[in-house]
Amino acid sequence: MSSKNAETLTILYLIESAGRGGAETVVVALASPRGKRARVGSLRQGWMWDRLSESEVACEVLSYHPRSDMILAYRIARLIERTRPDVVHCHCFTMNVAGALGSAIAGVPSIGTVHGAIYDLDTRPRRMAYRLAGKLHKRVVTVSNYLREELHRRASVALEKTEVIYNGVPLGDSNGGSKRIRAEFELSGADFVVCSVGMLRPEKGHADLIDALALARKSVPGMRLLLVGDGRCKDELRCRAQDLNLNGAVQFCSSQGDVPSILDAADVFALPSHTEGLSIATIEAMTRGRPVVVTDCGGPTEIVTHEVTGLVVPPCDSKAMAEALVRMAGDSTLRACLSANGRARALESFSLDRMLRRYDRLYEEVAA
Repeated sequence: MSSKNAETLTILYLIESAGRGGAETVVVALASPRGKRARVGSLRQGWMWDRLSESEVACEVLSYHPRSDMILAYRIARLIERTRPDVVHCHCFTMNVAGALGSAIAGVPSIGTVHGAIYDLDTRPRRMAYRLAGKLHKRVVTVSNYLREELHRRASVALEKTEVIYNGVPLGDSNGGSKRIRAEFELSGADFVVCSVGMLRPEKGHADLIDALALARKSVPGMRLLLVGDGRCKDELRCRAQDLNLNGAVQFCSSQGDVPSILDAADVFALPSHTEGLSIATIEAMTRGRPVVVTDCGGPTEIVTHEVTGLVVPPCDSKAMAEALVRMAGDSTLRACLSANGRARALESFSLDRMLRRYDRLYEEVAA
């Protein structure tokens, strides 16, 4: 085992969802280059499976009941015994806990990556579960220093056992699709387009962003919002936009669409989250040269420095978000400066190659 390098190792990736979220995007990026030397177990099928099939990565569903983590752990142990990976890499709460248990049962070293969702630590049973997982995993990775400190403070996961590996994204070259997107959504040259990408869940703060748009349009009537994502809050957000008479100003786009072209079609990217581990969407926007406005909600301030690589506003503050968007709309020099600085920052510290190299070194250490 110790003579193997990362390219020869077989990795089993475990993750709950298969939708188009930040953690799933990371799993695709990690598993795809490995092809048949990677396997993925998830609790459901989705976008991630389609992407992985292009690289001949085998995926399978693990049946699960929310109150039967031990049963899931034994199913994971059987999967490990059948597939014989060198390392098990677990992502997100359920798979971090059940995956750590299953790996321990099967006698294979595991790594846990914590992507976000600090509300996972809001109850004592969940904190205890993360504490146990932290002891069973050979190493624990967080995607930001903010998460590393929170995991230590709230779940007593030892700092010496954790390390930070920032998520990385590919170089964001233009694919020429922005004109098509602007035509598809009937966006004129006079419109100022704000884009936000993320799962439509309460903690993502999209309701705050819709409220901010209503305020901002009093100063910039041509401001429009493209909300890219899917989730349980979509109908509620549609109703909120209607109640604020924003029917034509807010467009909902599926995450299955051409997200890079949608980003290219926007004038500015907004992240209104209440809590965020890091935010791949923000990094993607910056690599594509979009100026960004983010909330001070944890990890994003490790990406964005206020007034240098973007604008930072308080979370849950629609007025502050509106003021930042109006400022962006009225100052093309500011947008150009933040765009250039932001892109340079993203390419330097959040490249896909950098992330892959860090994980490869970790796989080698854990498998040795």
